[in-house]
Amino acid sequence: MGLASKLRIRIALPRDISIVLYHHVSDDNGPLVKQLGLRTDPDVFEQHVKFYAKNYDFIGPDELNSGRWPKKSLLITFDDAYRSVISVAGPILKNFRAPSIFFINSATVCGDTLPIDNILSAAAESLGLEAVLQTLPPADLRLRSVPEVITKVLPAMSLAEITAAKHRLCAAMETTVEELRNSSKLFLNEADLPKLRDVGVEVANHTTSHVFLRSRTPGELEAEISANRFALERLTGRPVRYFSVPYGDVRDATPAAQDVARKSGHRGIFLVLARSNYFRPAPDIFYRISPGNANLRNLARELFPLPLFRSARDMLGVH
Repeated sequence: MGLASKLRIRIALPRDISIVLYHHVSDDNGPLVKQLGLRTDPDVFEQHVKFYAKNYDFIGPDELNSGRWPKKSLLITFDDAYRSVISVAGPILKNFRAPSIFFINSATVCGDTLPIDNILSAAAESLGLEAVLQTLPPADLRLRSVPEVITKVLPAMSLAEITAAKHRLCAAMETTVEELRNSSKLFLNEADLPKLRDVGVEVANHTTSHVFLRSRTPGELEAEISANRFALERLTGRPVRYFSVPYGDVRDATPAAQDVARKSGHRGIFLVLARSNYFRPAPDIFYRISPGNANLRNLARELFPLPLFRSARDMLGVH
C-alpha cells in the first residue's frame, strides 16, 4: 500500500494529538543533573506553556483514551521524580489551567536511592568521565558524554550491576547513595504526592527504579511495572492509569513489557519518539517530543510539521 493510500485511511481515524515531555524545570543546574541535558529554564517553560495555550487546546488524562480530541490538542507530561515539577512548573500550569501527567519512580520518592543517571552525572562532574567509565563493566573508553554512557552501556547491565556501580561511584566521591539523594533536595518525597492534584497533575507509572526494560526478566518487569503502579496507588489513593517507558526508546517497549503494562491495568503506554500520533502502532501507545529549552520557532516546528515528516519518512523506509 502506498503512502497516499495509508494517509487516506488515516483520515477516518481519531485526530492527531501533540504530547510534550519535560523533566526538571529549574534554574538549578547542579551536579546531579548538569550532565544529563534534561533541565528546562523556568522562563522558557512558561513561554512554552503560553505558546501552547495560544495555539492548542489542552487535554488531560481523562480525555486521552477517548480519541475525541480538539483539532489541535496538546498534553503536557513529565518524567522522573523532580520536585521542581510541583514547586516551579506546577504554579505555571495552574495559571494556564493546563492539566498534565507526571510519570514517577517510587524508589526515588520512597527510598534513599537515585536513578544511576543522576549518580553518573554527579560522578562525571566530580571525578571526570574517564574515571566514571573505569567503574562500569566493560565500557568503551571512547565514549564522550554521560548520555552516551546511559544509552550505550546501561541497557546491557543487570539490576545487580547497576546497584553495584552506584555504590562504587558514590564511594569514589566519598559519599553514599543515601547521602547524595537526601542532601540534594531535588526529588519528591511521599508527602509531596498529594499536593500534585492541587495543580492539576496526575501521577503515573515510570517503573520502580528507572531502568532500561529491554533486558529485564519477566519477574523484573513485574517488579518494575506492576509493583510501581500499586505502590503509587497506595501513596496517592488514586488510580494510576498510564505508563511511561524509561528513556522512551521503542526498543524498551518490548512485547513482554507491553503485556505486563496492559495486564496490570494501564490504559496507555508512552514513548519518546518525535513522530505523529496518527501513526502510532496501537490505540494505547503514544508518542512524545521533548522540547527542552527550544526557542518558540523551533518548538513550533517540532510540534508540526516535523513529526508528520518523520512518520512519512519511516513509512517510506527513507533514512
